[in-house]
Amino acid sequence: MAKVRNTAGSGRAARVRTLPVADKAALARVLGEIEHRCGSQVQAARELGPISALHFWRLRHARGGKRIGRKLFEAIKRKAQEGKRPAEAEIGRLALEAAVVAPGNLARLNQYSTWLRANLRRHGAEVLLLLGKGGRSRLSYGPDFERRLETLLDLEKRFGSYFRGMERRARREGHLPLRILLAKLRAIEELRDSERSAGIERHLSEWRDTDLRIFLRAALRKEEMLLDRDRDVERAVLEALPSTRAPRWFLKTLDLT
Repeated sequence: MAKVRNTAGSGRAARVRTLPVADKAALARVLGEIEHRCGSQVQAARELGPISALHFWRLRHARGGKRIGRKLFEAIKRKAQEGKRPAEAEIGRLALEAAVVAPGNLARLNQYSTWLRANLRRHGAEVLLLLGKGGRSRLSYGPDFERRLETLLDLEKRFGSYFRGMERRARREGHLPLRILLAKLRAIEELRDSERSAGIERHLSEWRDTDLRIFLRAALRKEEMLLDRDRDVERAVLEALPSTRAPRWFLKTLDLT
């Protein structure tokens, strides 16, 4: 039985370092495409970690273990989408997740992707690529999103330490860049109510810096608390929707195999 280190004393759930491989053949097909694009297994292994050529060969021929490292999974995901058009990149992402995540949990990941896209759409942005080369994403947006972005950039310039702290911690936990962007947009949304209320609500220019600091500290802390969880794929694999803060006895005996 695999055991999870008990981190209940720190108020945090244990972070998963490996993921179960649901379909070795499907994972091998994804790696076969990466090998073809890189020109050789040695080069593909080098660009994925690096990992050893032998390790890549085993995964490429469906002879790997029952689990795959989380960092390697993220590297394969980025490489599977690299240089592709948005629709093709999305297919690559789904193919990899189908290999690692069981079908029932894959549906949850797809639902999460739909939720994230819908929430960004409410802020005026359309997602073209969820996760591309170097972890970057691609958006299509119009004037409404541009105004939100201008407000965000202005506040980040004036109160950068608040935003940088939240973003640094969220990136360290491995959250998608677009999910972090959504958190920041939600944190400042109420500061833009003047525009939608014909100027009745307070305009940003009416706020004192002292009040803005209090507001932003609370708003960003709220978003940071919402992100106090495992990465998306891990949440789907562990089926941890109810809570990431499991009882101590559960954390001591959780079977991840």
